[in-house]
Amino acid sequence: MRKRILFFKTLTDRIVRNNRGRFLLVLSAFCGLIVFNLLLSDYLVYPGKVVFSGLFGFIIVASQLGLAYLFGVNRGIWKYSSISDLILIVKVAAVSFALNIVSMLVTGLGHDALRILLVDHMLFVLSFGGLRLLVRLYRNVGPVPSTLKRVLIVGAGDGGDIACRRVKHDTTQYEVVGFLDDDPWKKNHEIHGVKVLGATHQIVEIVQANEVNEVVIAIPSAGPALLRSLAEKCFEAKAQVKIMPSLSELSENSATFEIRNLKLEDLLAREPIIEDLSSVRKTYVNKRVLVTGAAGSIGEELVKQVAQMGPAIVYLLDQAESPLYFLFRECQVKFPNVEFVPMLCDITDHWALGRFFKQAQPQIVLHAAAYKHVPILEDNIYQAISVNVEGTKKLAELSKEHGVERFVFISTDKAVNPTNILGVTKRMAELLCKVFQENSKTKFIAVRFGNVIGSQGSVIPLFTKQIQQGGPITVTHPDIKRYFMMIPEAVQLVLFASVLGNGGEIFVLDMGKQVKIMDLAVNMIRLCGFEPNTDIKIEFCGLRPGEKLYEELYDETEKVCPTKHPKINMAIGSIDDSASLLKNINECAALSKQDGKMSELYKLLKRVVTTYQLAPSLCDEVIKEKNV
Repeated sequence: MRKRILFFKTLTDRIVRNNRGRFLLVLSAFCGLIVFNLLLSDYLVYPGKVVFSGLFGFIIVASQLGLAYLFGVNRGIWKYSSISDLILIVKVAAVSFALNIVSMLVTGLGHDALRILLVDHMLFVLSFGGLRLLVRLYRNVGPVPSTLKRVLIVGAGDGGDIACRRVKHDTTQYEVVGFLDDDPWKKNHEIHGVKVLGATHQIVEIVQANEVNEVVIAIPSAGPALLRSLAEKCFEAKAQVKIMPSLSELSENSATFEIRNLKLEDLLAREPIIEDLSSVRKTYVNKRVLVTGAAGSIGEELVKQVAQMGPAIVYLLDQAESPLYFLFRECQVKFPNVEFVPMLCDITDHWALGRFFKQAQPQIVLHAAAYKHVPILEDNIYQAISVNVEGTKKLAELSKEHGVERFVFISTDKAVNPTNILGVTKRMAELLCKVFQENSKTKFIAVRFGNVIGSQGSVIPLFTKQIQQGGPITVTHPDIKRYFMMIPEAVQLVLFASVLGNGGEIFVLDMGKQVKIMDLAVNMIRLCGFEPNTDIKIEFCGLRPGEKLYEELYDETEKVCPTKHPKINMAIGSIDDSASLLKNINECAALSKQDGKMSELYKLLKRVVTTYQLAPSLCDEVIKEKNV
């Protein structure tokens, strides 16, 4: 029997692929059904008596057929028929019934014909709707795959309904085995023929009992804490995790209701705080804003969030030509009412910076340009000081000279008790902001925070690439920890801090708890559907030069004070002698350009940044140079 069904299916497939054949097939089916409905209704109401015949019978058939084509009943793809198609058929029946009532009154037929007409149009809805249902069932007939991925859906609400229909639509790969929901009333009820098996705390036992391969979390309103809890249970059950887009993603129109893989960002994200942006918008509206390092991860997000505040013009300054061009083009499309000016410039090019400030007269400077890779800067001290210290110093000088209202410097947690050149240079730049605040109308503000998820130099892209290559994933140390924050959240807090400051402050963002890089690696492997150290190996390669086991947000000399914002604190410290500090910083810059001056340079760096902890390997190098 199955072979016969498949034969007829193949035959009709060939007819349907031909446009003319498809038209004739549909026309014949429609005509046959309409005539059959009319005869059947005549027989059901008045057996043995023909009420409709001749011209009026022709009018009924022609009106129903014509309206069916006019309303596009024939245009839908029948294998994907849904409620909307049934509503369309009901509309055709209603209009046809109204037209035929008029025709009946004109021809003088009585109430007997009205009863038949009513039954006929009811049969029209049932037969045309039933035909589509039969076609949909018929098209799904085919060989059943021997191995289907068994899917469990978490959430038996609207999201679960959509997820179930999406998954069940692909009958060649997936099979939905059940739902989980914490509403006890829903247990043992069904959605699309699939039963609610239990609550979310039963994930592990239900996954194992039903041999589930994938778990789809279909709760768009789920926050990061709930996602982490559910994902941990899925990992324990060795099931791959997928999710529906969050409400924030859908509200931005950046996503459709499609199932996607769970990402590390979903697990590391924090509960969002509804912010009142009016104070930020008031500060940035109609202002000329300069963003340095605009094509970088932080700079790009700064540009996009500032563009939403209604600035007069945004200057995009970066030394990387191609990324700057692509950002410029993207911003022109996304923010057509804002003027963007790309500025191809290195912040160590002091002449070009001076010329720019003279011409553009920016009112707000957001300084994100910096060298940031710890091991690279350990071997390139001159470049680190040139960009991170001298570049910041020149920008600060020009900002003060040209009456910039606010100068916001993006710092890092590595500036606290630094053990590397990156941290030292960033700390020196923080101190410069305090120095330039003295006797200045410009408000110099530093904002300090940890790692951001998704940045170009983050460990996450590295781990992703290593997993794609089949491993191993390299972790420097089993106990190494870092702070992490989403880029949009970090940038939004930076903008809030820029408004809170009156000048000379170092604001520190609340980074939450530090995350073990080892845990991060394990979660990334599991998110990709593999088992750590079984499918993908994890290897320890040792701490790199200048690297610490953990980062800090404050040093012991700083006093921590809260601000009006719950996620922004202030690190209060003082400078004993600004003139001496500035002189030492200038001396560091000069020494970095001279050969054979490493020992003197490191000693001077230690004098400027007293909390600098020189690595033992560097101490040996300094001793060797001194002996030479």
